[in-house]
Amino acid sequence: MVATAHPLASAAGLEMLWRGGNAVDAAVAAAATLNVVEPFMSGIGGDGMLLLFLGRSRERKVLNFMGRTPYAARPEGCTEADLQKGPRSCLVPGNFAGWWEALRVYGRLKPEVVFSQAIRHAEDGFPLTHRGAAFFAEHRARLTPAAAAVFCPSAEVPRPGTLLTHKALAGTLRRLVAEGPDLLYRGDLGQRVCDAVQEAGGWLTSEDLAAFRVEWTDPV
Repeated sequence: MVATAHPLASAAGLEMLWRGGNAVDAAVAAAATLNVVEPFMSGIGGDGMLLLFLGRSRERKVLNFMGRTPYAARPEGCTEADLQKGPRSCLVPGNFAGWWEALRVYGRLKPEVVFSQAIRHAEDGFPLTHRGAAFFAEHRARLTPAAAAVFCPSAEVPRPGTLLTHKALAGTLRRLVAEGPDLLYRGDLGQRVCDAVQEAGGWLTSEDLAAFRVEWTDPV
């Protein structure tokens, strides 16, 4: 069983199981696809944790890939509203490093297979859901010019059912699959992310990205 907030993401997870993958392959495929079809809630810029039960050994593991606050962050430099939304609310992105580590340790399929559905939907397009259209309508005014060019390229917010493509994101995902986490945490992709966050008034730097580490631990 694969359960997500979007049918295309659930289908991507199921496809990994059909291809002989396991639950970790399915979870990463679903999460990567959510990056495309539900970008307002999920993506490589976010953070997370994986709770894993190993059926044969009966072990339970936790993979912690929550990012911390950027080094430059100062409580006196922000308001309560800044911490709720906007460039100063972001932590160091941990999702991609966590997905990659989970696949490295427990996955069965190659990354190019696991990320294939996310790349396909970004390249070929996907229909916008009613929930997606509502999110874009609610937050249209908060998008930077670069973000607006991707999600709301015209004066009108996309309607439900509109076919959206994210070809640049497809290219980014292909590079991440080929080059691994270093592209984000020590490479030019990470620097572009930091530049964009700083330009918008946030604190994230390449030093923050380079210092990030995931952690395997036992659950409480």
